[in-house]
Amino acid sequence: MKNLVKYSVITGMLLTASLAVNAAVTVKETTTPEFIHNAGYSSEISRIIDVKTKDPSTPIPAETKKDKTKNFGWYVIQTIDPAVNRPHSFADHQIKYGRSMDDL
Repeated sequence: MKNLVKYSVITGMLLTASLAVNAAVTVKETTTPEFIHNAGYSSEISRIIDVKTKDPSTPIPAETKKDKTKNFGWYVIQTIDPAVNRPHSFADHQIKYGRSMDDL
């Protein structure tokens, strides 16, 4: 009788533990702006995902043409230093590279 109580308590604990970890995350939840921001992505990626999830065939709007002299200047700078960060070249990310209290 003592073993029966012990085994039924252990079985009850195992069944309860398996119910507690049964969590599901859907694709709809992972494409929300809050989830994307909390995952560490920038607001630009959130905007791109928002545009693409409404209608996948929607093209991402291109930027307007800039001045040719500025483009040539950036071309020269990027030729000299390929690692230069040109603003608005592909996506304007606001990513913090250091640690802060907001990470907690």
